[in-house]
Amino acid sequence: MPNTLAHLGTQAALTRAGWRRAPLLWAYLGGVLPDLPWILQRLVRTAAPGLDPAQLRLYFVAQASLVGCLVLAGAAAALAQRWRPVLALLAAGAVLHLLLDAIEIKWAHGVLLLAPFDWSQWQLGWFWSESWPGLVWTLLAAVWVAWTWREAWREDPGIVLSLRRLSSSAALIALWLLLPLALMPGAWRGDVHDVRTLREVAQRPGRPVELYRADVHERPGPDLVETLESELLTLEGLEVEGEQEVSIRGRFIDETTIRVDQWFVHPEGWRDLGSYLGLAVVALLWGRVAWRLLVARRRGATSAAARRDP
Repeated sequence: MPNTLAHLGTQAALTRAGWRRAPLLWAYLGGVLPDLPWILQRLVRTAAPGLDPAQLRLYFVAQASLVGCLVLAGAAAALAQRWRPVLALLAAGAVLHLLLDAIEIKWAHGVLLLAPFDWSQWQLGWFWSESWPGLVWTLLAAVWVAWTWREAWREDPGIVLSLRRLSSSAALIALWLLLPLALMPGAWRGDVHDVRTLREVAQRPGRPVELYRADVHERPGPDLVETLESELLTLEGLEVEGEQEVSIRGRFIDETTIRVDQWFVHPEGWRDLGSYLGLAVVALLWGRVAWRLLVARRRGATSAAARRDP
């Protein structure tokens, strides 16, 4: 994906172009909803490293599909006073996020717009996020976020924390967590992220394979690449130096060897920095909202107690 900061600035600017008074807080939230499954995946893999990584990938791939994003959008919009326009804004933000993701070259990692009816991974694949168009894109988006920061900071998203609203949101979050379990078989059949290709070892020879941002280890002779399941595969035809993060396109010539036809070495640093900055922006803005709600709740409780104890 483009980094989170690029998503925020681009999506909020495009949203304002179509809806001049669109609330920035909700626009920014819509810009990160499709990334939440991948953040959750990192947390789960860190907290429970013994879980099957292939099954986890299928789960979070399904959760990050458009249908999963729409369910999560509903959960967030359920807490908004004007929930209908907020739901439309969040749903549009999820769609726009996935379309922007499709601009980037991400071998084996296209977006899922029609799941569970079609598990084809769609992408335009115009450029790598670390290339100069991605850098320019990020800088322009950062300028837009900085320019509108004061407005976003002062904005009131209109949150309603009634029992009915909280129950509706909780029910949709539960659906968001459970729905991928029903979708995982379809993701497996569709060979999303090449999980099936990598898992069916005996059927590997002759099959094409793509790996995105995999760790390549240099050694005397052919290099080794580490897969999602920490399996080390031999690479033939790859020419990189040292330990690198590399995207690969190739074909299995036997069960443990890939003949590499194309590759891209991902430079370290700025892509992750852009994502961390973007997430920090959303955390700060919505953290302030949460703090204001907490303060208001405490003041309300104090006033109620004072009325009961004259």
